[in-house]
Amino acid sequence: MPRVYVSVVRDLVHKLLSDGEPRTVAQIAEELCLKRYSVGSAILNARSRFGCGPTGFVIVNYYSRRGRGGREAPIYAPGFSGALDAPRPKYGLPALRAAKNRYAKKMRVVINGKITKSRGRTQNPWLQILGMRQSNYKF
Repeated sequence: MPRVYVSVVRDLVHKLLSDGEPRTVAQIAEELCLKRYSVGSAILNARSRFGCGPTGFVIVNYYSRRGRGGREAPIYAPGFSGALDAPRPKYGLPALRAAKNRYAKKMRVVINGKITKSRGRTQNPWLQILGMRQSNYKF
């Protein structure tokens, strides 16, 4: 892929965002068939040089990415005079609890099996999947 300069990429991104709805860096790179690094650096360069002004970019919201590590991805729109970025959501205890709850729900059978094994009992794994207890199940 030939090298594309930052000002050219910035103009392409600004035109794409002006014509449609706000997008993340990954969505912009996919639509323009460019590398994410080129698009990201062009947006960061424009934000550091022009801020949220008419030639810059503004963050309108954040996209929570499940299945990938890291913080929320910013959603960009073309800037305008007097624009302010959306506040970044707090990444702390509530997000950590939600992630742990999703993991526990997905791995319920494995976790319960480890607990019963550590207590010295054996349990039928098929009954766990069905949500029944051995004491309630009559043979």
